[in-house]
Amino acid sequence: MKTATEFGPSLEALLQSGKQLPSLPVLVIQVQKALANEMSGLRDIAQIIDRDPALTARLLRVANSAAFSRGDPVTNIGAAVGRLGMGHVRSLCLAVGVVRAFGDASHRLDHKRYWQHSASVGMVSERLTSESKRYARVDGAEAYTAGLLHDVGLLILDQFFPEEFAGVQEETDGDLEARWRVEQARLGLDHGAVGGRLLERWQLPDAVRLAVAGHHQPESAAGPAGELAQVIWGAEALCSALGVELGQEGAAEITPTEVLDQCEVPADRREAFLAEVGLIGERALAFTH
Repeated sequence: MKTATEFGPSLEALLQSGKQLPSLPVLVIQVQKALANEMSGLRDIAQIIDRDPALTARLLRVANSAAFSRGDPVTNIGAAVGRLGMGHVRSLCLAVGVVRAFGDASHRLDHKRYWQHSASVGMVSERLTSESKRYARVDGAEAYTAGLLHDVGLLILDQFFPEEFAGVQEETDGDLEARWRVEQARLGLDHGAVGGRLLERWQLPDAVRLAVAGHHQPESAAGPAGELAQVIWGAEALCSALGVELGQEGAAEITPTEVLDQCEVPADRREAFLAEVGLIGERALAFTH
């Protein structure tokens, strides 16, 4: 297992070589650009997705799942995009893209649970921006993307550094310590920082990659990225406390009440919002099946 002084250079060598490093599929990048373009309509986005039979099938399956179904089944991608909404389409396309980028080469990480957790954190992050008085300025779309990708560093560690991943997991489980703290001590940086380096290579927006990099230590990120990191940090704690945790990360280090206090969610909205977090977890399950 690599020491902290060895791991950093090994990660940098992987990032610089690009030979083994996964990249987002071109079609996924095209969908993301179309979704970001205010001039694009449902038809434009549907035409891009229609080029990919596997992505089309996944969107139709999710649109017709119990979480989203409204009675009559949808049979074409335009109707599916309309039913799911731009946010869920964005999330699903990114999720499918990252799954393809990394393939099935998993050593210890449960990918289905990973994506349920990640999709939940993305959706809760976006909702938190509209419920929070303190972080109301944070862009909901960026919160969605950063939340969805917040743990992408775990995929890098699992696939390319399996010995280090396993060693950290053993210590996390044995000491009941938060995983990111063990990573910091053993490797010199946590999975958030690892993910931030990958997103830099993928050329995602600075605020997103910096928030992902700092989501376990949001006070370390400055400016708008710091506020976005606080939202992701809070959303993950809420998901973890309300049944959509990723067990390999260890227990949440802050309670739901502390998150709601920190984010200044009004008292009369808290009960309904926490109930919604539970429903979001059920919806996120549709992204993994």
